[in-house]
Amino acid sequence: MKIRPGSPFGSSPTSSESVKGKKRTGGIFGALIEGASDATTDETPSTTSTASPARSALAAIAAQSNLGNPEEATAAVRRSAQSLLTLSFSDDLNASPLSGQMADDLANLAASDPRFRRKMLSILSRLKTETTAHVAK
Repeated sequence: MKIRPGSPFGSSPTSSESVKGKKRTGGIFGALIEGASDATTDETPSTTSTASPARSALAAIAAQSNLGNPEEATAAVRRSAQSLLTLSFSDDLNASPLSGQMADDLANLAASDPRFRRKMLSILSRLKTETTAHVAK
């Protein structure tokens, strides 16, 4: 049997060996996570009047959720994903009658992704801590 150049069964540099050392970047919901991280790190709690819509939405979800409860944490991650998706949709897409269903379906997928869930819970817990510390002052 002949192995063609570039075949995954060969030992050429185009085989799967060249991919093994590369770190997984982003994933499916990587841009959504980056957007959430950017929205939460760019501003301080004292600038809530000029806060981005994403930060405001995530801060409200964090404040209303008990992240120590697994069911509430899952619901918070799902609501966060839905809010971020809706905010990232274009005006034309938001005007579509199917945008709500699409945001729901994508939010369910995002909430079931372990990497997205871990990152979103980290962001929500940080926002909850910042909001609690800001209110206590």
